[in-house]
This record gives sequence, C-alpha cells and structure tokens, in this order.
Amino acid sequence: MPNTTIRHTVKKARNALSKAQQQRAAMQLALRVGRHPAFRKSHTLSLYLASKGEINLQPLIRLAIKQGKRCYLPVLHGPKLKFLEYKKTTKLIKNRFGLQEPSLSEEIRASQLDLILCPLVAFDNKGNRLGMGGGYYDRTLGQLKKRRKKVIWGVAHELQRQAGIVTYWWDIKLDGIFTDKRVTTPH
Repeated sequence: MPNTTIRHTVKKARNALSKAQQQRAAMQLALRVGRHPAFRKSHTLSLYLASKGEINLQPLIRLAIKQGKRCYLPVLHGPKLKFLEYKKTTKLIKNRFGLQEPSLSEEIRASQLDLILCPLVAFDNKGNRLGMGGGYYDRTLGQLKKRRKKVIWGVAHELQRQAGIVTYWWDIKLDGIFTDKRVTTPH
C-alpha cells in the first residue's frame, strides 16, 4: 500500500478513537514504557505533546518528571528539530503547524539524549517509521544512525502497526516501538 494511503487510513482510524480509548491507551503506554530498561536507565529524554489522535504522553511525562528525569520537547527550527527542556512551569506557544512547544528553555543536542520517543503515523515490525511527511525527525536524527546505543523509539497506538512501509535512504530506523499493547524490537 502506498505511504500516502497508509497515512490517510491510519490517521482516520486514530482519530476515530474515543476519549476513553485514548486515555486508556495513554495509561497503558505509560505503564509499559515506565517498566522498560530504556526508560528506567534514561536521565534525559525527548517526548512530545500529542496532537491529532497521537497517543498521549502526558502520563509518561508526569512519571518522568516525578522520577527526576530531564524532559525535552522537539521544537521546529528551520529544516530540523531542536530539543528544549520541558518542566511543569514551561510556557508553551503554538508553532506554525499549531503544535505546542516550549518558547524559551534550555536546549540539548540530540546526541546527548538517552532516549528519544518519536511520534509517528505508522510503523512496521522492521522498525520502519512513517511520519507526517516533513522529514524533521529524519534530518535531525540521521546523525545518530551510526551509534550503537539504542535511543530512538517510536510510540503509537497498536492500530498504527502495518505489514510493511516503503522506505527511502534518508528514513531513520527505530530501535524499538512502544504501543499501548506491546513493545516491539525490530527483527
């Protein structure tokens, strides 16, 4: 199936989830990620604020802050992303896509993050990620491909899993995927 069709189909299914289903999925995801060694060992991590049916990471963000982890949010900066610190008191503004992001706070390089949780539209069991199509994560995290440390994880509703995704040379592969139902490490 072409990526444009996958994007349309998955977004429609994701947006059809009820508020109760979204809340349940967010709690299940937080429990699953919170028990995983990649999260438990991390001190600095990038998360995101959910938009348009994405799985909500607020319960996970609260857990991370409670455990003393430093949380960072992606911020659009030209063709790439910057990662700015997020605290309970951080002032948020809307970017050009209407997404909430920190206005001014401490920045960290992607290479300094212990765990990066990426939003996605769809994924497959091989660790391929289909995003919104802007390439921001691919451009920003491409430099981390050569690292042996497994830091780039996708987060999604289980319904976003696909049999296969068409990829290109610039697409970054995920080291793993957390969903509300299970943890997948690519094979």
